[in-house]
Amino acid sequence: MSSSSSSFQFAQQQQQQGGSSEDAVLLRVMAMQDQERTVREMTLMTNRLAEMAFGNCVHHFRATKLSRDEKACVKHCFEKYMKTFQRVAQRFVEQGVEDQKQKAAAAAAGTASTTQ
Repeated sequence: MSSSSSSFQFAQQQQQQGGSSEDAVLLRVMAMQDQERTVREMTLMTNRLAEMAFGNCVHHFRATKLSRDEKACVKHCFEKYMKTFQRVAQRFVEQGVEDQKQKAAAAAAGTASTTQ
């Protein structure tokens, strides 16, 4: 779930539970900003990929279309970039899960020592 949709859902829950409408509006604005940031990041990623593939793969400018070799090179660049991106994203998620487990364990340890 994206942070923007979770922010929006949290805003709805707060409003249903009697939270102020100002808080709900603030959370909705934050969700919209998250969405805009995501779109910007995806656009930058796409532009970087296009620049990289063009720089690495397109060598002749005599034809109006890419050659078979250039198309294959662009496809290879795209596939490699996406596999790398997916691997990094997976590691990021795994690290986030591990951080959450550590925080939960620390909180549980802190609660246990407080009750003793």
